[in-house]
Amino acid sequence: MFAKDAREAINRNLPLLRMVDTDDFLNKIFPVKSLPRTPEDILKDLQHKFFCDLRVLIWVLYGCSMDYSHAYGKLIVHRDISIGNVMIFPTAADPAKTRGRLMDFDHAKKANDSRDLCASESPQLDVLNVQHIKHNMARLRGCCDLVVADEVIEELFRWIPHDEALKYIKKVIDVRERHFGLDLEKLEGPLMLAHLGWDHDKIEKCPDFSTRVPRHGERTGTLPFMSADVLNEGWMWNVDSDMPPFNHDAVHDMESLLSVLTYLCLTRRGPGMHMLREELDIGHASYDSTGTGKLNQAVHTYFKAKGNNLKEAKAKLILLQVSFEERIVPLFHPDFEPLKPLVIQWFATLILAYLHHGYEYYHIHHHVLRLLEDTYDALPIPAPATT
Repeated sequence: MFAKDAREAINRNLPLLRMVDTDDFLNKIFPVKSLPRTPEDILKDLQHKFFCDLRVLIWVLYGCSMDYSHAYGKLIVHRDISIGNVMIFPTAADPAKTRGRLMDFDHAKKANDSRDLCASESPQLDVLNVQHIKHNMARLRGCCDLVVADEVIEELFRWIPHDEALKYIKKVIDVRERHFGLDLEKLEGPLMLAHLGWDHDKIEKCPDFSTRVPRHGERTGTLPFMSADVLNEGWMWNVDSDMPPFNHDAVHDMESLLSVLTYLCLTRRGPGMHMLREELDIGHASYDSTGTGKLNQAVHTYFKAKGNNLKEAKAKLILLQVSFEERIVPLFHPDFEPLKPLVIQWFATLILAYLHHGYEYYHIHHHVLRLLEDTYDALPIPAPATT
């Protein structure tokens, strides 16, 4: 699928992602035509890319997430993650070395400065607040004896005001119990950072866009994959006087990357080329010509709808949190069944990030990297192809 000079460039270990003039650099490796900007034409571009199995798909997304994390560390936010910008770079000699690369930084924004997130020292904890949190959390277990490690309390108060802390950590525990296998009744020892997914490397800085408020009407992204916040050009939930001015951030890009994966799971009938679902394939006998089938309606509602309709549909997914798990995930093609836990965990983490602006918000790309890595490790290695 790729030009010879592209493969040679990869084999020479030339960099495939640069933060400046990315398109110009990549076009020197192989020609990339400009994508049409209508939702229908953008989604049609999917047929030009394929993956040979689920492990390759997850590894490609992992590579793109690594590129994103690297850029974010350089104070750059991509702001246009879509199917057209998730590239598969295979190596003919060894398919296992296929890599994903995030391209097209045309709409990226680089901050001039960073802002600190975590305090260099542990926050000064009010004794009464700490006792209140520990007392209430002890009751989350049947015997009222749940012990919470001091490191958890310290990390909690780094991100959340004291009056919101208990509500937030209860929600985190609920998500970890429902989707990540946490079982407080069987927990031996105190509740630790790792049990909550709070054990990533500390983020010391993030891009500071506080002095660069978007102009009215300014939004970036590819419409079918844009987050509800970005479509709305502002925060859509948990809005209060303490909220910073809205800016397109990592959480919105990680929602876009999840949309890419979700779209694949909905519209494809497995890995390979020309694998569009029969119900969506106009040339197939099973094509849903009326557009009334659940699959067709879901694809239209969450990817092909126009402007305000798309914004409203995506906002409801966040506000009515069960909708994603109950209305979209069951429509995945059976070949993508092994990826259902991944997308559910990913979406649940986004919910925490959006609704609480706590640990998950500022570490979202690290959460996504771990989810993709864990999924990749859990997927079976396909049997070698036979001739």
